[in-house]
Amino acid sequence: MIKSYKVDICVFLFLFIILSLISIFIVQCPDWDFYNYHYYNGWAFFNDRIGTDFLAANFRSYINPIADGINFFLISRLNNHPYIFLSLTSLDNALFLYLIYKITNFVIEEQNKIIKIIILILTLGYVAFTPILFDGYNFSMNDIFIGNFILFSFYLLIKNLFVNSAKRNLLIFLSGISLGIAIGLKLSTAIYCFTYIFCFVILIKKIPNFAKTLFLFIIGMMLSFFILDGYFLYSLFKLYKNPIFPYLNNIFCSKYYNLMDMAHWEYMGILPSNFKEFIFYPFFHTVKTHFWGNYQSNIDYRYAINFISSIVLGIYIFITRKNNSDKYFNIIKKEHLYFLLLFAFISYYCNQSITGVYRFILATSALYGIIAFLMCVLLCKLIHLNKEKFYISIFVCLTLFAYCTSTYRNYSITKPIKNAKLFYNDENYNIEDNSKVIMLNMETSYHIVGQNKKAKYYGFVLPDYLFQKNTDFIKDFEKVSFYSHYMYSKYLENELEKMMQNPNNKIYIIYNQNLFFEDIYNEALYYYSNGTREPDKCRNIDYKGIVHFNYNPVILCEFNLKK
Repeated sequence: MIKSYKVDICVFLFLFIILSLISIFIVQCPDWDFYNYHYYNGWAFFNDRIGTDFLAANFRSYINPIADGINFFLISRLNNHPYIFLSLTSLDNALFLYLIYKITNFVIEEQNKIIKIIILILTLGYVAFTPILFDGYNFSMNDIFIGNFILFSFYLLIKNLFVNSAKRNLLIFLSGISLGIAIGLKLSTAIYCFTYIFCFVILIKKIPNFAKTLFLFIIGMMLSFFILDGYFLYSLFKLYKNPIFPYLNNIFCSKYYNLMDMAHWEYMGILPSNFKEFIFYPFFHTVKTHFWGNYQSNIDYRYAINFISSIVLGIYIFITRKNNSDKYFNIIKKEHLYFLLLFAFISYYCNQSITGVYRFILATSALYGIIAFLMCVLLCKLIHLNKEKFYISIFVCLTLFAYCTSTYRNYSITKPIKNAKLFYNDENYNIEDNSKVIMLNMETSYHIVGQNKKAKYYGFVLPDYLFQKNTDFIKDFEKVSFYSHYMYSKYLENELEKMMQNPNNKIYIIYNQNLFFEDIYNEALYYYSNGTREPDKCRNIDYKGIVHFNYNPVILCEFNLKK
C-alpha cells in the first residue's frame, strides 16, 4: 500500500482544488429540494419553529434539521463571500472522493507502484463524475456530507473486522459511532444498519470475537444516534405523538396527520412495480430517458454495468469458494472482496425495497469502481490475458463508454461573481406580528426565511369535497393529487377553517406563480373562509438566488374580510 501521509495530503488537496473550481465556475443552482424544504429547515433550526409552524415546508418540515442548519449557518455568515462559501462547501465533496481513494488503496494490494497508482486513478475516475454524484456537488444537497460518515464507517470496518489488533475494539466502536451519526442526520441511511448486520451474520466464521464485535458496533451506533437525534425525536413525539412525524403515521396514529404510510407513499413512483423489475431494476430505470433513482433526467449505464459486475464476481466467488488461496487475482484478500460485494449488494437491495432512490446509497455507488475493475481483472483471467495492460485497457474502455453514454443536466459556465451575493433575499415582506401565513403548495417555504418570526406559517391541504367534486378532472392530473390529496391532514384542514373564519386573524397567502389549477386552490380558500375573505393587496415577489439565478416567483396576498 502507498502509506505516505504526504501523498494523502496531496491527494486530498488536489481533489479539494478541483471540486472548488467546479463549484465556483460551473453553475449548479440549488435544486428543488433546497427551495422546497432544506432552506426553510435550516432557518427553522436556529429559530425553534418546530412547535410554531405546521407543515410550513410540507411533510419534510420534520426531518432532522442539523445538516440543513449547518448549511444555513454558512450561507448566513458567508452570503457576501460566494467564493469562500463555494470553496468551503466543497470540503465534504473532496473528503468523499478521498475516502474512496483510501478504501481502494487498502483493498487493492498491487505491488507494482506504477500499476497501483493507475488503478487508484481509474477506480476513482470511474465514479467521481457520475451524474448522480456530480449533482451532489451542488452545495444544497446533504447526501455527500452524510455519505462521508458511511464511507468512514466502512473504511474502519474493512481494515479491522477480520484481524486481531490492540486497537481493533476501539475502531469497531468508532465505526458504529460514524454510522449512527449518519442515521441520526438522515433516517434513510438506516438501510446501512441492516446491511452491516446481514454482512456480519453471513461472514460470522471470518470475524474474530463475533459477538463482541457486533455488540461494540451496535452500541456505538445507538449511542451516537440517540445523542444526535434523541432530543429531536422526543420533541416530535411530545408535540405530535409520533417520533418520526409524519412518517409511518399508520403505526403511531398521530391525530395531526392522515393515517397513511408516508415512507411508502413518498417513493411509490420510484419503487419497482413487480418482482422482475425489482431484480433487474437497473435495466428498467437507468438506460431510458430518466433513471428514477436520481429524480433527474439523466442516463447512466454504470448502474447496469455495476449490476453485471456484482453478479459475475458473485458467481465466480461461489464456484471457487473452496480455493485455498488467500487472495483473488493476487490483488485483493478474499474476506475484503466478500465484504465489499456483500456491502454493495445488500445495501442496494435494501434500498430498493424501501425507497429506490440512488442518492440515499451514494456510499454504495462510490465503491463500484473497485467492483467494476475487479470484473475486468476476472474477465482477463478467464480468457488467459493476465497482464496488467489488458485488464487496465478493458477498464479504461468501460469507463469511457460509461461517460460517453451518460447525460447530465444542463450546466453553464458562470461569469465572475466577485462582489456578488449568494442570495438576494433582503426584502422585507412586511408581514404583521401574530399573523397567519399560508403557503398554497410546495416550493414556497423559502420565501418565509428571514421574515417575521412572530408570525405562524402553515402548509395547505385541499378539502375532501373538492376531490369528490372534481374526481374526473383531478385523476387526469397527478400533480394535484400528488401534492395535495395524499399529503392530507384533517387537523390542518380544521385549523385552516378555524383561523380563516375568525375575523380577528390577519391572514396572508403565498401563491407560487407556477401553481397549476389555481381556480381549484382559490375555491378551497373560499371554502375554508366560508366565503368571508378574498385576496387583497397582492404583489409579485421575485426571489433571486445564487449568481442571480431566478427561482419561481410568488404572489403574496393579504386574505382579508370582504368589504
